[in-house]
Amino acid sequence: MTGAGMGNGLAGLAYFASNDSDPYITLKNPPPEDNEEDDFKILSTENLLIVGRADDEFSSVEVHVFSDDDFHCYCHHEILLTSFPLAMEWMDFDPGEPDKKGSYLVVGMMTPGIEVWDLDLVDGLEPILTLGPSTLDLAMKSSRKSKKKKKGGGDSGASGDSGEGHSDAVLGLAWNSIVRTALASCSADKTVRIWDMCGPKCVLTLPHPDKVQCLQWHPYDPQLLATGAYDGRVRLFNCVASQNKTREWKLDGEVERLLWNHLKPDHLLASTDGHTVHCLDRNADSAVFQIHAHTDAICGNENSSDTDYHYFPLMLYNSVYILLQICLSAAICLGCS
Repeated sequence: MTGAGMGNGLAGLAYFASNDSDPYITLKNPPPEDNEEDDFKILSTENLLIVGRADDEFSSVEVHVFSDDDFHCYCHHEILLTSFPLAMEWMDFDPGEPDKKGSYLVVGMMTPGIEVWDLDLVDGLEPILTLGPSTLDLAMKSSRKSKKKKKGGGDSGASGDSGEGHSDAVLGLAWNSIVRTALASCSADKTVRIWDMCGPKCVLTLPHPDKVQCLQWHPYDPQLLATGAYDGRVRLFNCVASQNKTREWKLDGEVERLLWNHLKPDHLLASTDGHTVHCLDRNADSAVFQIHAHTDAICGNENSSDTDYHYFPLMLYNSVYILLQICLSAAICLGCS
């Protein structure tokens, strides 16, 4: 119809029932706009890479997506943290519904609390679970101490065996993929704690003489836990026995990382800031062999699925991470990439 009789300003104005009847619209059925939900879908050919980040103003965890098809990597979403991230561990155990599986990230930070985040939740504001004191709890406790001091009250200080959790920075985490409710954490408070994620509660505390910065569950014997400390010692614990510690080794420096050899389950690989990789047999007091792999601290390591068994230590050199491939069956450096 036309706009006749609707006033001089609208004279000649035409209306059409649909775009198909309007001769001035050439694109009758425009394509739908991009769906933002599709941008967040993760395909079967893509993998997640978790990166801890600390800036001057804030700390965060970035969830990156890496595509096997085109080797493209991008940041999918970001999780804001309350403190500097020091350790991260992925698990598929759902603390709220133990019979179901999910995708969760456990984060240890400069503060004593351990946060559990749901990786399937985008723009989450709070962790689904906090083991030990939360940041809010610490702030309230600090405020109460400050008020007591103003009134002349004493301050007994924090204990390394606090029943509510760690009392210092969390340096390492290890989830038990066999006993899926068990999570181990180590801290600068010189303790290792075993957590029941169904509680959640701390069910076992293993004291150490120095700060503990790495730990690793045995891949096939779920009760065995190896720990590495600043005192240069690797300790093996049986977490269900009355006498927990079963063996101890003295190495050439602070223990940086631990890794079980999944092809030779009795062998434990320990890297130190003494530039050395030690292969330890859980049934022997002396090392199987040693590799002087680097000229600086070895801050990371990883296994290979290759049946010849290759081991990849990671070192920091002039702010660049160098990946070295080592054949452990011959204990020979094959090259670097």
